[in-house]
Amino acid sequence: MDGPSVYAYAKNSPQMFVDPDGRQTIRKKPLYSRPASPFNYSPKLDGKTDKYHNFPYSFDPQIWKDANLCMIDVKPSQGSCYIERCAVGALNGEDGVYEIGREFSFSDPTGTVTHRFFRSFKSMGRK
Repeated sequence: MDGPSVYAYAKNSPQMFVDPDGRQTIRKKPLYSRPASPFNYSPKLDGKTDKYHNFPYSFDPQIWKDANLCMIDVKPSQGSCYIERCAVGALNGEDGVYEIGREFSFSDPTGTVTHRFFRSFKSMGRK
């Protein structure tokens, strides 16, 4: 193939990066920024800009309050536990489940959000 590779655009990650003039790749800004919130967020969530991670942070308190308990993972040796809550909803016209996971410990009793994701029913093999 002659010429530049189409796969080289935006570091081969056009969902996370843009290259508006072909000279410099820059990280996309998330559609939603974190407002003041009762939650602490893990830095590992920064930069997740794909459509399944990028829903408004304002959803989180409501999901946490009203959602069903999905999973509890107690880690006594680490003095922590992980709790995940799930709520049925829709995002960008797709039906699915919102998931919010928080890690609690003796040093962080209010919990830190380490997981926030929308899982479409299609991705689960449902229609």
